[in-house]
Amino acid sequence: FFDFEIQKVSQMTEADLLRLMADKRLIRHEAKLKAIINNAQCLVELQKTGQSLDKLLWEECPAGPVIHHFETLAQVPAKTELSQKITQKLKRHGFKFVGPTIVYSLMQACGLVNDHLESCPFKYA
Repeated sequence: FFDFEIQKVSQMTEADLLRLMADKRLIRHEAKLKAIINNAQCLVELQKTGQSLDKLLWEECPAGPVIHHFETLAQVPAKTELSQKITQKLKRHGFKFVGPTIVYSLMQACGLVNDHLESCPFKYA
């Protein structure tokens, strides 16, 4: 929403929510849409304290990315102890609709964990 401008998303109103709930292109789950607004507000609060989401995440990986050495997709987990720890940290900061599986996906997307299979040409690219 709003081209990912967190400040604008954090200021969305009930009217915006109603508009989104009527948009058939979206998954219209009211609690999830409210969580988007809430989480944007949490990000704004983090920024006010000089913190950021990337700093918050990387604090849990001070030695750098976790590099796994999986041979098959079946070995790649959906969640880990670290994703559970980060989930709890995000919840303490007020984030909603975050769980260890979605946080693990975030960790993969942001490079905190490298789950490329050993046979993948992008493993160390």
